Amino acid sequence: TATKKIRTIEKDGRFPIPIIAISAYAFKEEIDRSIEAGCNEHLTKPLKKPILLEVLSRYSEINLNT
Repeated sequence: TATKKIRTIEKDGRFPIPIIAISAYAFKEEIDRSIEAGCNEHLTKPLKKPILLEVLSRYSEINLNT
């Protein structure tokens, strides 16, 4: 619900906000549901530090002026 609301707000011309879902469920259906809701990524618990850092690094480079 929160992700859909954020994506609606972005349609008003605001910059895209990276959204990373984190859940204990690694089922394909759960991942698909997160992506369909508008999340950019879906990570599963327990988080592995190298994966988390790679994803955070990827989204920290987004140009907020666009």
